[in-house]
Amino acid sequence: MKGTYLALERSSGVVRKLHPIAAHPIILKMGEYFILCSDFKDQKGQSVNVDFYLAPRGKRYVVFEALVDDRNRLKRLMKAGKVSRVN
Repeated sequence: MKGTYLALERSSGVVRKLHPIAAHPIILKMGEYFILCSDFKDQKGQSVNVDFYLAPRGKRYVVFEALVDDRNRLKRLMKAGKVSRVN
């Protein structure tokens, strides 16, 4: 995977440069939407989870939310039965 993903830290206003490592092999579904979880590394080499929330648009998908280091939100959605595995 190539490129740099810029993520704004809401509390500090600092922009973090994240580098993709791998997408998790599991795809999640939330109603008509999908969630793809990915592993990134920050500039210090620390692991960072990024969850991309996707909406279908024709034959493509658009990211409508990307949560950086906020796995608890996804866990709450799963516990509430709002998210399930596709594969």
